[in-house]
Amino acid sequence: MSTTSLRHVALITVATIPLLLFSADIANALDPLDSDIHPALAADGVTSDDVALAKDAEKCDAAGTRLVLPAGQILLTGAATIVLNHCAMMGVGAPAGDHTGNYGTTILLTSETVPPFRLETGWQISGINFYWPNQTTGKMPYPPLFSDGGKARGFKHGVINNIVIVNAYDGMTTIPGGGSGDVKISNSTMWAYHYLFNLTNTGDSWALSNNRFTPGPLLNICSFSQACESAINEANRVNALFHITAGGGVTLVVHSTETFSWRYGILIDPGALLGASIFDVAWDGMGTLIDSSSGGKYAFQNNFTGSMSRCGIVEYGGHSTSDTSCFNLGVGSGLFIHDFRTDGSSGSWLVGAGGNTVEMDNVNIAAIGAADNGNDYFVVTFAAATNSLVVRNSHLGGLRSNSHVHGINLGTNTMGSTIIQNCVFNFMNDSITGTTNNRVILTGSTSFNTNKSGKSVDLKGTGYMVYVGNYWDVPPTALLRIVSN
Repeated sequence: MSTTSLRHVALITVATIPLLLFSADIANALDPLDSDIHPALAADGVTSDDVALAKDAEKCDAAGTRLVLPAGQILLTGAATIVLNHCAMMGVGAPAGDHTGNYGTTILLTSETVPPFRLETGWQISGINFYWPNQTTGKMPYPPLFSDGGKARGFKHGVINNIVIVNAYDGMTTIPGGGSGDVKISNSTMWAYHYLFNLTNTGDSWALSNNRFTPGPLLNICSFSQACESAINEANRVNALFHITAGGGVTLVVHSTETFSWRYGILIDPGALLGASIFDVAWDGMGTLIDSSSGGKYAFQNNFTGSMSRCGIVEYGGHSTSDTSCFNLGVGSGLFIHDFRTDGSSGSWLVGAGGNTVEMDNVNIAAIGAADNGNDYFVVTFAAATNSLVVRNSHLGGLRSNSHVHGINLGTNTMGSTIIQNCVFNFMNDSITGTTNNRVILTGSTSFNTNKSGKSVDLKGTGYMVYVGNYWDVPPTALLRIVSN
């Protein structure tokens, strides 16, 4: 070989080496899965995988990477609590309602005392089915699926996407004083016998979207057997989708979510506060949407919209006659509800204990008092003095067959301002009644199908009113002193 030929080979070889090295660097940089942790789990549904998974979760935290779970049944017996901190735990997915583990990633939970997962900061969970195989009565109080880490370690900066929870007793629980914030939950199906979300001190808002909170998966699994239906019927007397406990205010943003078969949508304990929240949800099969009657507060600045079937306790295999109210507001609670459609309620629709501020705009209530058991039911009624009531552009319906159904009852109290504008009262025993020494604005409202022995308007007291453009099918019995605009 000539000197010239050797020189050309040398040049090609030397030039190629850095190109090969550079290409390898690019390949490594473009492979995000290189640092994933794949736990060596049995995933056979028989061998306990707690300890192995907990150790790999620690490695995941140290590396700040992904913990990729295999398909199969991963059995957690309580031998350890898995802590997710700066770690994304991901399965291969499982469709809602499937607990067999024959495909997808299913975690079986059997411990009655040890919390299975603790969530702290910077975590993600996706593509996993969580199932309690031994929960057959709905009464066994298993630990919450997800607990927080206490003070300064509470559910911070977390994401849940595409998971299924079946047979939980409690779903997610925050510890008073722990604090949590920036949690996003989406595209998931969840059910719990007791409380799905047991929350306090959430700080920055939790955002929930495109979820289904329902016992549907459990009912499908047990083929609507009598024992299964009985268990859910008992749970439906006590359970709550959101249980707000004392220890700090809670803020929630809930959109594009379907619910079914809960005693309470939002249950607020004494000393607890739900504020600055937004709800736009298809509520269905709910006993009471909001209950703060025990002493908690649902703040007026919350924004409530969406739709609702008839409020009443769901009973599988039978028909519930429970006369629950859609809204049971304790002292000081408020309600701002707009663009809301509902079939109504088995009992009264909204009950206020006093000190309430209520505003309803474009609310359509098909019928109240469906229990039809001889008790008196109201669209709105207050037990004590209230800050204010505003009802606009709304249709309020009773029952053709029930003479014990009433419209708006101000009660006998000293009440703040009342404004009722452009509303329709249909099939009521009376439309607007009560006693007040304050001002009332009543304009553009009408009634139809009022019971012949009933009343349209019966307002008494030392107050005064603006009264313009109303039409009643039964003449008013009593009006406050009328003043000009």
